[in-house]
Amino acid sequence: MPSFRVLQAWKASYADPIIVRAGDVLTLTGKSDLWEGHLWLWARNAAGREGWVPEKHLEAC
Repeated sequence: MPSFRVLQAWKASYADPIIVRAGDVLTLTGKSDLWEGHLWLWARNAAGREGWVPEKHLEAC
């Protein structure tokens, strides 16, 4: 699975969200969704927590 680095901190607004900080490395599962014109990717952080992250906040590493 590909790894991506977080460019900008982001926290979801749903219950029990994934929280990412700039510099974190995430693993993408391959699941994606286009919502309101933005691409969202399902990601897993180093602690094993998973959730949707906006693609614009990530870069390949």
